Amino acid sequence: MFFKKKPFHSDTWGLRLWKFLAWALGLTLLAPVLVILLSLFSSLSPDSTEAWQQISSFLLKDAIKETIILVIGSCVVASLLGIPAAWFIENFDFPGKRLLSIALVLPLAIPPFIAAIISSDLREKLIPFLIKIRREEGVESFLWWEEHLRYGCLILLFGSLLYPYVFLAGRSAFAGSGIIMGEAGRMLGRSPWRVFSSIQLPLARPALAAGIFLVAMEVINDYGAVKHFGFNTLTVTLFTTWFGMDQIETAKKLASWILISVFFLVALEHWHRGRALRSLHPEGAKSFGSPSSIITRIACYLSCLVPISLGLILPLFGLIDWLLKSSSIYDQIDWEEIIAASRHTLILALSSTVICLATALIIIGAARFSTNPILRVISKFSTVAGYACPGTVIALGVMGFAVALGNQFPSESWIGRLLVPSGFIWLLFAIVTRYFSIGSQMVQQGLARQNKSLDQSSFSLGKTPTKTFFRINLPLLKPSILGGATLVFVDVCKELPLCLLLRPFDFETLSTLTYSKVDQGAIYACAIPSLFLISVSMLGLIIVELNGWRKLSKTK
Repeated sequence: MFFKKKPFHSDTWGLRLWKFLAWALGLTLLAPVLVILLSLFSSLSPDSTEAWQQISSFLLKDAIKETIILVIGSCVVASLLGIPAAWFIENFDFPGKRLLSIALVLPLAIPPFIAAIISSDLREKLIPFLIKIRREEGVESFLWWEEHLRYGCLILLFGSLLYPYVFLAGRSAFAGSGIIMGEAGRMLGRSPWRVFSSIQLPLARPALAAGIFLVAMEVINDYGAVKHFGFNTLTVTLFTTWFGMDQIETAKKLASWILISVFFLVALEHWHRGRALRSLHPEGAKSFGSPSSIITRIACYLSCLVPISLGLILPLFGLIDWLLKSSSIYDQIDWEEIIAASRHTLILALSSTVICLATALIIIGAARFSTNPILRVISKFSTVAGYACPGTVIALGVMGFAVALGNQFPSESWIGRLLVPSGFIWLLFAIVTRYFSIGSQMVQQGLARQNKSLDQSSFSLGKTPTKTFFRINLPLLKPSILGGATLVFVDVCKELPLCLLLRPFDFETLSTLTYSKVDQGAIYACAIPSLFLISVSMLGLIIVELNGWRKLSKTK
């Protein structure tokens, strides 16, 4: 006779309350996604049906084409920049390696829409070439070159700013066992290139796929850069449908199909990755040592300096140049506006970070001590759902959720008076929904590294799951919490689409202030808020890098 396996601990009232909070928070985080998915089954009004037909006939095909081209191109460029840098950093020791390793992560601090604005000066240098093409080869050739140059510039911009996702994933995969397997290949007489192509790259493929997937999600979510370059991606089409055509129901229908497509990509990435990311970090693994030839030494520096130059040095030099050019209008700069935007950015980022990490600890911790499969599914789905959704899709889901609550709680009730008019609460909720997965994945990885025998030992001493978590698990999670908090903070500081869509009146963040300055034609005036924003983001990334990305992701 078979007996159901019972947990090693008693189901105390504290654990039951913890599970209830995890259920409530998990379902709340999934509410915007469910609202968008349910719009698939709702019928459209005649006006919305006509708008949907216009979008599907005139906008959707080009939006899908442009999004796919930008995603594929950006992922290719990010891979070409990130993979060689990760391989040389992990496999060789050379002077300046530590400093270059930190600098290779810093392009994540630069929002793509700011880099797109800075690139305007560089793109103006292509105008004489385009004029020459038009004079000598005609209008059709001019239009062909103009379109392909726009694609090339934006793809290079995205790739040079987002390659750190691939770099970090590759650095983690090439370390540890990747080095040991490579060393075994070298002992069998294979060259470093053969070791890389035939041994280390296949082993790192699942981890690299995860990094490339993050690049794709960032490109799909972007609004400011693609709008500045004049592209009509799916995100821009959502903006146009929502605000340009004032068709929110049609925008929800479009968002639902985008969401299904993105979830398909998420499932494909998880299927491809499998369990391979639990790789490859045995203690004592060492690199190959110093480069043996001058060519290898040059390749080490080039693989690091080229991405740093494209993604960090050029944008910063552009901003500093604008700052110097704006010296004549210092007396016209509204410093109170910049200080207020900085204060709003810090309030929003700190609030979102605290809520994301606290919610992650509640949901992931409850799933660790629970045998309920549904709670585990909710924990897993809420971990990936938010980050897999573009910001415009989350904004539409939050608006739909707000309307549903407004129907249930009239404005005369205290809940209605609290929720319905408060734009900041909905903006905060949308950002937490969007970036909860970053904090939760860090917490999940940290808990996965803790052997469950620690929990069982605590239970055998009479400790409850709540006491076990707060006295044993939580202190061991400090590095993961630090890493998750910093990443959430940096991403929230850079967030543009959600802030543009859901911010309250007269609530400017550094991102929206920079975007509005450019929209008003005050290009040089955006240098100061941009530098403020980038400085705050860089500080957070440097803190995490100095504390060791590898320590945060290293398995036992």
